[in-house]
Amino acid sequence: VSEINAAYDCGDFALDARYVNSGDVSLATLSWEKNFVVAAAVISGSGARYAAGPYIWWVKGDEATLYDAFKGEDDPGIACKTAQ
Repeated sequence: VSEINAAYDCGDFALDARYVNSGDVSLATLSWEKNFVVAAAVISGSGARYAAGPYIWWVKGDEATLYDAFKGEDDPGIACKTAQ
């Protein structure tokens, strides 16, 4: 089992992520504002993509985007960068 903790700056809020990898199972816990979700890795063309309820968390290098499916397919998401 490997675990990685990362902090992200998402403009109007900070998001803390914890990635847990155990063989074929990869999870991410995401905590921001008053939200806490446990997301499972899903198929991605590039980067790592996690899904939980309406949320999609897509990580590519030191950038990530948080999508809310309730906002529709045209939602550009919220861009985040690893906090320094």
